[in-house]
This record gives sequence, structure tokens and C-alpha cells, in this order.
Amino acid sequence: MRDNNFLQLHISYFGFERKLQQQLESHFFKNIRLLKKSGVFNNISGNIDSPGVNIHIYFFSCPSKINAQMFEKSNAISARVLCIGQYNDFEELLSCIQAGSYGCISIMNVFEEIIPAIQSVSQNKIYVSSSLAPAVIKYFKNNKDHYSNLFTTRENKLIQLLTEGALYKEIAWKLNISQNTVRSHVRNIYSKMKVHSKTQLTQKILTAILHFHLFISY
Repeated sequence: MRDNNFLQLHISYFGFERKLQQQLESHFFKNIRLLKKSGVFNNISGNIDSPGVNIHIYFFSCPSKINAQMFEKSNAISARVLCIGQYNDFEELLSCIQAGSYGCISIMNVFEEIIPAIQSVSQNKIYVSSSLAPAVIKYFKNNKDHYSNLFTTRENKLIQLLTEGALYKEIAWKLNISQNTVRSHVRNIYSKMKVHSKTQLTQKILTAILHFHLFISY
């Protein structure tokens, strides 16, 4: 475990092989300007009485074994936990958040997503890799009740295709509608969710679903 301190942002690593940790640290240092530009440091250092934000980043080779006891050290100092691993299904993702994690990052996308994840966690928001969307979509194919409450049946299907990477042309063909109708549906979905891109949409849907499950679990 090693600490990196920038102003009042404190990052610690747990469970990493030395090489991967060094690569992450190097990536973080190279992209520190992105965090400064986002205003993260200003937000967390504005209160002189605040000790800053502690972020503990854990690597798990088997996310299904994550439990709340693993984060006791982090919880003791009110650190915000980020988990990196290979998530195979929605249940693993949900159990990670229920255990106390502020976010889950797929190991396959860790270098692309570690900076936006730190930005979200620093602002007290849950972060979930957009690449985990297929696992959520697969889960909700068999559990449509909760998901259908968020959007219409047509919008649900369109969102599923969007998060699976389908192009407007493919969506139009599969839903037997025109590309202009697809664009209209997408605009409506974006407006409902107050987002401006597929990435933002996926992230907001994932966190909304997780918050719903967290609410009914306690």
C-alpha cells in the first residue's frame, strides 16, 4: 500500500501487484491536470476544517467474494472505496456497492476510467464502468419489472441496443423504424435523463439502478 497526496486528495492502493500499481500511479500522475481542470481539488480543499478526501482503490481478482468486512480499515477513516476487477454479472457489481464501495471499474478499462472514477468519487457520486452495461442489460432481460419503470417498452429496447454498441442504422432495422425516429427517441431519452451522450446515459442508468437496489435491500 502506498499513498499519493495532492493537496487534500489522498489515494491509497490495496491488493495490487506491484507492476499494476506502478502503472496506475504513473497514469494518475500524467493525467493530474484533468483532475485539476475538473475543479476536484477546489471542491475538496475549500473547507479549511476538512481533512480532505481519502480514496482507497482495491483490486479484486474475484469480485464475488467482496464483503463489507474487507473495507473496515477504509470505513474507519471514512475513506471512499473504488474497486477494480473482472465483473462477470450484475450480482457481483451490486454486491460490491452494497459492501460499501463508491464505484466499480472493469480491469479491462482501468486506465481509461480511473480518472473519471476519481472525479466522481471525489464529488460523492457512485461510479460504474460503462463497459459493465451488458451485464446489467442481461440481468434485466430476466428482471424487467424494475427497469420498465424508468422508460417505455420501446425506450428500454432502444437503450439496450445503444449500450450494446448498436449504430442508429442497426437500431432502426431491428426496431423496424426510421433512423429519424431513432434519433427522436434518443433525444427524448437524453432529455429525460438530462444527459448529452451515450456514455453519460449508460452511467446514469447504472447508478440509478444500483441506488434502487440499495434502497430495497436495506
